[in-house]
Amino acid sequence: MGHVSRERDWQVLQDERRKMLEHVLEMHKARGGKVQLPIGMNTAEPWLLDAVDAHALLAGLHHSPQGNLDLLQYCRRATRALSAANSRGRSLTDGGSFTAAGGAGSVDDEEREAPLLHLPQLNTGLSEAEIKDLAYLVFASNCGSNTDEDLAATVRSQLDVDGARAGEVARLLQ
Repeated sequence: MGHVSRERDWQVLQDERRKMLEHVLEMHKARGGKVQLPIGMNTAEPWLLDAVDAHALLAGLHHSPQGNLDLLQYCRRATRALSAANSRGRSLTDGGSFTAAGGAGSVDDEEREAPLLHLPQLNTGLSEAEIKDLAYLVFASNCGSNTDEDLAATVRSQLDVDGARAGEVARLLQ
């Protein structure tokens, strides 16, 4: 019984925090400021509001009350999560969830548990290798045989496409 009550209290607190952040963003817009959201978003979704470091956001608004506000810049550990995951070759959309740090942690702790950004709307059911292959197919079909060889080699390298697969795709597209 107590567990359900705590969950309900936590949900109420979380909802109130989101409302407060939405109000702060609306007031910033009303004062002539702009709020930049991630591509494809029209409003700040709950997962994004949950990741925002409210203290850093308010400090940023204090220093630039009518400026351009990039909301992702105020997400806790967002930049460090991106760089840590990329440096290890991990995908940020691998089935985990974004875990924002509640306070200052040591760099070693943060490096050990790089958070994963959970975006269910991006879940395609394809593996990372299949997505890379699909990306190469789109690239090759749009650029065709007119593609600069250095550019094609760079794209193949970035998408981990070997020479045999590149040859097979070229034959398919002829």
